[in-house]
Amino acid sequence: MMAFQPQEEIDRIVAEKGLPPFTAITITSRNRILAELARIRTDCFSIDNMEHKDCLRSVGAPIRNVHNEVLASISVSGPSERNTMVKIMEMAPYVVQTANEISIRLGYKRNSTTLARKIWTYKQGIFAIQHPAATAGRG
Repeated sequence: MMAFQPQEEIDRIVAEKGLPPFTAITITSRNRILAELARIRTDCFSIDNMEHKDCLRSVGAPIRNVHNEVLASISVSGPSERNTMVKIMEMAPYVVQTANEISIRLGYKRNSTTLARKIWTYKQGIFAIQHPAATAGRG
């Protein structure tokens, strides 16, 4: 949910709470967290790749209200031995779709970007989002 807060609020949280390490791979750099929050805003989902707790991965998506404000989120989490990054990326579209369906029931009106069905792939460590029109007709 932090990704969808105003920049002033993000700055306040980082200044007051800091970025304490929970695991060896927790993001503790202000620049890295800002880059990750920007990615989350662009991709409409977040991933916790054992950054909060060792051996736990999750994928989450924002729930919006009628005013397009993020008021909650939904996530799926589990042990990293079962929830590989490939599995997390396979679950991401379902988590986003479920968050969007809940948002619509709360009065949220999707714009053309979120209206498009997104396809996520995880390839060579790089996350890519492709619009269905870009992949239409490919077997």
